[in-house]
Amino acid sequence: MDGALSLRPSDAQAGAFLDDVDVTLKECRFVVWDYMGKASKPSTALKITMEDPDSITHEQYYSAGDPDKVLPSPDGKTLIPQAGATGLNNNTNALAFISSIINAGFPEDKLGSDASVFDGLGAHVNQVAQPKRQGLKDQKEGKTYLLVTKITRLPWEAAPVKPAKGAPVAKASPATTAGPRPVQPPMSQAGQPGGGNGDGVLTEKARATVISILTEKGGTVPRSKLSQEAFRLLASDPDRNAIVKLVYDDAFLQQSVAEGVFAFDGTTVSLG
Repeated sequence: MDGALSLRPSDAQAGAFLDDVDVTLKECRFVVWDYMGKASKPSTALKITMEDPDSITHEQYYSAGDPDKVLPSPDGKTLIPQAGATGLNNNTNALAFISSIINAGFPEDKLGSDASVFDGLGAHVNQVAQPKRQGLKDQKEGKTYLLVTKITRLPWEAAPVKPAKGAPVAKASPATTAGPRPVQPPMSQAGQPGGGNGDGVLTEKARATVISILTEKGGTVPRSKLSQEAFRLLASDPDRNAIVKLVYDDAFLQQSVAEGVFAFDGTTVSLG
């Protein structure tokens, strides 16, 4: 939508108590919120409708700014600037929540101005201490908000089928399936797999992931697709989120090029 504000962190609560739980973001929309009548003035907020593992719905509201400066679009998917506003204030809870999704590995190139891009995201969420913000009055000690700490499923990935209540849980079949084999983590000198054994081991594991992606995709892949492909390829890997972030990092890419691991022209990664 023309005139809508970018939601990218680089451009720049209320409800039932949740903590340390897997949820699905069913709907992400901007609304005007009056904190259930407790606020003297309504605020523009990002409303996140979450579903927990027991299929119970929770609503979380994250302040996005003064309605005099930013207002929700009619469908709630975007923010419309008012009075010359040019972006989300970096002190808002809404931007903190969006940033937590990006930091957990959501490809930032998928994010423009439409909050509904997060609809269907599977995530693990935790209560995190809110930082003290300069200029805000009446800040309470120990105040927290709910942020994404891990992505369990991207919106465009198929959701797992939930068994009916009382139905037996199917055991995993020993048969193998066709398709690309998962990347095996490189072994450290101590013979232990990556993850917690230093940045060097994680770097080598990320490089192996990129090589596997390039091999699978015919030798080239746009840099903007690397994180998405790594997330898919490392579905059950404990280092997935760290690698998803690393393969998009400029320093990682440039160092890998300098060491002859693969080629990168600023837009496309390819086998050397």
